[in-house]
Amino acid sequence: MAGLGLSASLLLACTSEPRNKPTKVEDPKAFNRPEQQPKPPRDPKAPFGDPAIDPPPGREGAQLDKPEIAKILASAAELAKVRNTIEERIELAKCANKIPASARCDGAMGLSLAPAKNRRAVAQYYLIETSKIDDPDADAQLYAAVAEALRSLGLIAEAIRAQDKAVARDASPTQRFTLGRLLSLDTERVREAATLIAAARAEDDRLEWLYEEAVVRGQIPTREDAKLAGDLLESYVERVAALPDGDPAKIDTNPILGRITELRALQLAYPTTKEYEAIKAAEAASPAPAPLPKPPT
Repeated sequence: MAGLGLSASLLLACTSEPRNKPTKVEDPKAFNRPEQQPKPPRDPKAPFGDPAIDPPPGREGAQLDKPEIAKILASAAELAKVRNTIEERIELAKCANKIPASARCDGAMGLSLAPAKNRRAVAQYYLIETSKIDDPDADAQLYAAVAEALRSLGLIAEAIRAQDKAVARDASPTQRFTLGRLLSLDTERVREAATLIAAARAEDDRLEWLYEEAVVRGQIPTREDAKLAGDLLESYVERVAALPDGDPAKIDTNPILGRITELRALQLAYPTTKEYEAIKAAEAASPAPAPLPKPPT
């Protein structure tokens, strides 16, 4: 009983204490975060910029001769092997962004900077510049690496431009397939992409390339392409089923069967290629619609 009395008295003491009452804040903006002020534009005459958002202002300085460039590139490559990126970039700066341009120096600099998020703008500058330069001393491997870096940054048109130069130097099925896959990311060049992939596959019929062509063909809204996409996927499913157990390419193809069924239905619904091209030509010839009037203020 004594214990019960003690508990009751403690409870009474707790409940009798005054509670904190909420107080009204008169200024409703008292807890608002301060508005973020827009960052002022960089003064072009300022000696330093932010490499994440400020690309170099332009080319400056005379280019070195070819033996010196070769020496710098060899030294930078050795520094890259040991991940000494700071010294690598210092070395490349001797021939990058100079006049006339060297795609090998600009490309190597862009590829070195590309993984660093705090160097994004500068990396893009060098990669884009490399895609523009048709340097006879630069090989297909460099342009292909630049194209892939540009693709990873979402710069598709520039990536296509770089990969075009890689194909001009090395027209192997692999380089042409890569160009085709890049072209498939441009909605206006999907058919060209499918044609390139098909030509590469005609020389090197890889299983994954078969699937890629089927996917690209399925993006073209014509009866013939829908049929061919379905046929290619059926061939892909058959070839996967024939692979030995344990092969990493032997995947579950059941989800693909649904896509094949869909393509067979589209095959009946789509226009023929001739009809589709006539529709596109009519659309291109028709005048653009007049802009809608602005609502009254």
